[in-house]
Amino acid sequence: MNRAVLVLSLSALFLSSWGCHKCSSCQDPNENASGGGGGGGSGPDPLAGGDWQVVTPQSDNTKSVRVDLKSIHPLESDDSLEYTAHWPTTKQLEDALVSENISMPPGSKWIVRSRVVCTPKGPIAYDVENRVVDPQGKELRKRTYNAVSERHAAETPPNGPTDMSAYRQDAPSLVCWVAAKRCEHKSFAWPPPENPSGNGTTEDHKKLRLKYNDDFVPKCKLTQSGAAP
Repeated sequence: MNRAVLVLSLSALFLSSWGCHKCSSCQDPNENASGGGGGGGSGPDPLAGGDWQVVTPQSDNTKSVRVDLKSIHPLESDDSLEYTAHWPTTKQLEDALVSENISMPPGSKWIVRSRVVCTPKGPIAYDVENRVVDPQGKELRKRTYNAVSERHAAETPPNGPTDMSAYRQDAPSLVCWVAAKRCEHKSFAWPPPENPSGNGTTEDHKKLRLKYNDDFVPKCKLTQSGAAP
């Protein structure tokens, strides 16, 4: 299920400098992914204990997408990285819940578990689960998706393959950037450097883009804890 049908456009307001962040090894995230539906009991704050990095800051901080750096880890079965992100709730999401007779109180959180494959041409990103919880931690709704089908859809965009799907200031690119820096045993600075190739289509632009993309591709397979081997 593509988040784009639910998420409002997020206008970017860039900060002049975000500093550096140490890429430390962390414990495995919660990987329970059983069934759809909702109505679970109250629980702890799903954001507690995470290492949340803002992807693109907004004037209203509640509208900023965040990625839990502690949650980044590889899958044993394939070449993707899995991570957890906190997305701002939207009117579209609220309306969708209303249509399912679910009330979403103010302060509710939208938690999305996603995967990304960091390729030389850009990230292949797709979601495998999303949950909505109320301010007390009660699960209001949970949806899980077939990872194989979602990856296939992400790998075959409607307009066909393109070499323009380069890395940028978004959640999948952040995950690839962090993983690449972990493999190098380096701290990372975010946002990443600007892509010098822009939207150019010449052979020189393509070479610049491939060189830029290469910095986002991890040169190792992280351990299950998310650390470099």
